[in-house]
Amino acid sequence: MTDEDTFRLILQHTYERKENLVQINTRATLAIPTILVAIWGIEGGLDNFRNAWILSFISIGLVLIWRFFAHFIDGDIAKIYIEIVRAENRLGVPDDLSFFNNFMKSITKNQTIMHIDDDLKVKLLEYLKNKNLMGFRGHEKWDFFAFLLIFLFTVSTIFQSIFNTIPIFHPHHLVEFIIISETALIVFSLLIGLVFTILIKTIFQKIAQIQTDPDLEKLKKLCPSLFNEKKTD
Repeated sequence: MTDEDTFRLILQHTYERKENLVQINTRATLAIPTILVAIWGIEGGLDNFRNAWILSFISIGLVLIWRFFAHFIDGDIAKIYIEIVRAENRLGVPDDLSFFNNFMKSITKNQTIMHIDDDLKVKLLEYLKNKNLMGFRGHEKWDFFAFLLIFLFTVSTIFQSIFNTIPIFHPHHLVEFIIISETALIVFSLLIGLVFTILIKTIFQKIAQIQTDPDLEKLKKLCPSLFNEKKTD
């Protein structure tokens, strides 16, 4: 077996690992709605306010584990990207067919990518990986969905719990008082839900290694030869 055959096998194995990790993330994402529906179907969900607290905590924990796991897997995928580029460099894959060019176009919104040295390709990807700038790959949408669920779980649980546990004494003929009290309860639940969700999101973003899209202008300054930037007067 020649060195070229060896690197072809390495490249093939690396692509297979990448696809396996992508499939794991996809299956986990598809499983989450089913699991949440099953959880909230237990003992009536919100129909039983005592269970609502428990089910909300379980659901929020599940959603956070899902997103942390997704970003953990995504970090491994980003490392595999670097391995793919190393293998392609050894095989001399043309730029127009290379993974590097396609990847850089995807995170730079289809900018024209110029030829750069193979070592520079690897160093650039390693820099982006260390700075968590290897691209969203759709995770920002799922993160938004996850924190929206957390917000809804929190608001609905607070509203139901207070509404069912705190007696509201008011003369039933005063419609205005009823409307004001219920509106205040809704606003209070929304505010608490919003504060709690922002707090959880802030902590999550500090703990999880979330890959994001790089700033295009900073990337051009970092590696101008990649874009063949021309100086302007």
